[in-house]
Amino acid sequence: MRNFNNRKIFLLILIIIFSMIFAGCSSFSGFKIKSYGNSTSNSMKYTYGYLNGEYKVSFYIKKDVTIEVDYDIEVEKGNLVLKLIDSDGNEIWTVKANEDKKGKKQFKFDESGRYKIIVDGNKTKGSFNVKYNEVK
Repeated sequence: MRNFNNRKIFLLILIIIFSMIFAGCSSFSGFKIKSYGNSTSNSMKYTYGYLNGEYKVSFYIKKDVTIEVDYDIEVEKGNLVLKLIDSDGNEIWTVKANEDKKGKKQFKFDESGRYKIIVDGNKTKGSFNVKYNEVK
């Protein structure tokens, strides 16, 4: 019986590790009120009554791959900044919004590495929907 439980725990740990590797990792830091939404392997979608902090997701991109970032930001109050960060921590692209903004942008990566998309709210109320997909 004990060996069976150890296998279950080991399997659960493997599932968690693989889902983090293949799905990307997301996190939040800061303060939020009445916030709901979710992050997947290629999107972040949240609505909030108050946000002072950042949502971020990291993902691995291979060299010479192109991705398209599609964003829809609604700002009722405050401001929101959308950033794409390279593996060295440099900002590749930034969108600043103190009103509603919508758009798409494509990026071709010259180097393989772990990249981040950060949505940073500054005392804001509203919502955002950010999707990122490989362009084939």
